[in-house]
Amino acid sequence: MTRSTVEFMLFVQISPSSGKLPHSAANFLANSSSLCPFGTKNTFTPNDDGQNDLWEIKGIEKYTNASIEIFDRWGRKIKVIHKNIPLQAWDGKNEDGTTVESGTYYYLINCAHPSIHIKGYINVFK
Repeated sequence: MTRSTVEFMLFVQISPSSGKLPHSAANFLANSSSLCPFGTKNTFTPNDDGQNDLWEIKGIEKYTNASIEIFDRWGRKIKVIHKNIPLQAWDGKNEDGTTVESGTYYYLINCAHPSIHIKGYINVFK
């Protein structure tokens, strides 16, 4: 499984009298790993041999408003996948429909909540 980073903003107001974190905020922080919980491998081989040809993201289909942006090693956005993303999210092709070269690519998954983003990388081998 790929190790991803989840970024979000949490605003908490702590009462000057108690100096303690409110229970609901503490519970939110403790359960932050459950925000957009996806499972994915960081390698796939889009070479049409019928094995590992697609990059799968387990759980993404539950987030109908999620989107994925994929970038090359220079930071150029090469693919955007919008709403209703299937389990088999990416076929290794750029926006022009050309299969990308072997290498490392980076992704940003934007969940329905605008302040939750998951970043990671994908190795593509042909």
